[in-house]
Amino acid sequence: MDKFAKVLIMLVRLIALVELGLGAAIFLGKALPYMKLHIGLGFGMSFLLLLLAGVAALKKLTGPVLIGTILAFLLPYIGLKQLPINFGRAISPVQYAHVFIALAAIGAAEYIHAQIRKHPGGIVTVTHQ
Repeated sequence: MDKFAKVLIMLVRLIALVELGLGAAIFLGKALPYMKLHIGLGFGMSFLLLLLAGVAALKKLTGPVLIGTILAFLLPYIGLKQLPINFGRAISPVQYAHVFIALAAIGAAEYIHAQIRKHPGGIVTVTHQ
């Protein structure tokens, strides 16, 4: 499970870099054709966060599971709430919320991964002899 969590966090980091760049470019009006890619990668980020929360659940880590699950659902919900985007205007409160939730999701993924690494235990199997 620890190796799986390592792969998940590396994918989160990669998607986060691409998403931050795409999001800024879309807001500036320079990457409008890539809006669907940005949305798709955002759903991918949410899925990876849910998978990390699932690994944390197998290790019985309640806090990381709650944080990961809540942010995994908030990210696409708030992201889709900002559509349609009015370009050329000031950033709306929903867009601020989306950026905040996106950064919080990245931080939560890092936190969950750290907790998974810190707690090597997990599923306990009992055998009867």
